[in-house]
Amino acid sequence: MTEAAAEGWVAWMRDQGLVEFELENATTDLRLRLPEPAPTRAPEHPDNLIRSFHIGRLRLAHPHRDAAEVGPGDRVRAGTVVAYVESGGRLLPVTAPRGGVIARAVLRDGDIVDYARPVFEMT
Repeated sequence: MTEAAAEGWVAWMRDQGLVEFELENATTDLRLRLPEPAPTRAPEHPDNLIRSFHIGRLRLAHPHRDAAEVGPGDRVRAGTVVAYVESGGRLLPVTAPRGGVIARAVLRDGDIVDYARPVFEMT
């Protein structure tokens, strides 16, 4: 593979928001890993919603646990992990922006989550 071809794959990965890529076939065995992008600060939302600032599939429980991270009536603090978003083979945390009590889940486990989409309501 030429250097120009490798640079083309890296540019494509950046356009797609990927940090890891693997291609295997009869003539190619390519593995690329880019540095993780710097975390962006989630915008402030002064409402009673816990939002996901990731895009992917909602997971209410970590795959190594039997129960959801939180449920209605649970008290949380700012920064508490309440769910995960599965994206590109990674689990990204959804955290409470402030302390409060979980009122209800807005989405179900496995639902597709868009950026800033509400996941829970809190009181």
